[in-house]
Amino acid sequence: MKLKSTLIIRIALIVFTVIYAATILEPLINPQDDAAVTPSQWEIITVVGCFILYLAGVIFSWFNLKWSGIILIAYHFLVWLFAMTLWHQAGMVLFLVFPILVCAVLLLRNWAIQEEEIINRDIIATQYTLDLLLVNYSIIYLLVVVIQVLSSYANVEFATSGNNTLNLNSLAGIVLLIELLVFTSALFILKKHRILSGILLIIWYAGIVILSITNFDFFNSGPWSFIALPVLINGIFYIKDGRRMAFSSK
Repeated sequence: MKLKSTLIIRIALIVFTVIYAATILEPLINPQDDAAVTPSQWEIITVVGCFILYLAGVIFSWFNLKWSGIILIAYHFLVWLFAMTLWHQAGMVLFLVFPILVCAVLLLRNWAIQEEEIINRDIIATQYTLDLLLVNYSIIYLLVVVIQVLSSYANVEFATSGNNTLNLNSLAGIVLLIELLVFTSALFILKKHRILSGILLIIWYAGIVILSITNFDFFNSGPWSFIALPVLINGIFYIKDGRRMAFSSK
């Protein structure tokens, strides 16, 4: 069974390839003379390597949806890893790669639909998509926490050290640890309590927004309110999905 959305995703990936080459790859390989920071050899190697991995995911999308989704998710994780640890001018990269994560998840959803021939397809496919997105958010969240801990306590120097490192012994750091507990709780109760999980994710996002408004160090460490916005959207959909499941079971 072929899905029309798969063709749309393939076309979107091709468009993203052009944007990728124009906004990320070309400026790094051919930096301007007045560039504030000259990219290192390792930065160029990792950017080109990620681009090759991305191209592999795009090509696989025409032949194997499962492996295309896996490759693109791996690409998304590596971009976050290098942006937090190695790339000094990541800029808008983390925003640009988010649609690619969505495409990867949708490719895996379409693969699951084709392979499993789901009877109640719409409901199960929605749950599969939301859960897979949350798993990816959780991995990225864990990556950010690990980097913050290493920067604060082990004095490990990363590309984001200085501007993006928080003191976890401060009030903001303690609140962030509580936020981690809230997020983890939402993840663990997801399977049996989707509505409550969605509420916890919304509370988690509200905490991020409050910290961004009230704490200058946290605000200065990055645009976390915008980066975390997909988690808020996920929480809203979990509540909606949980209500639909409750009504359908009656």
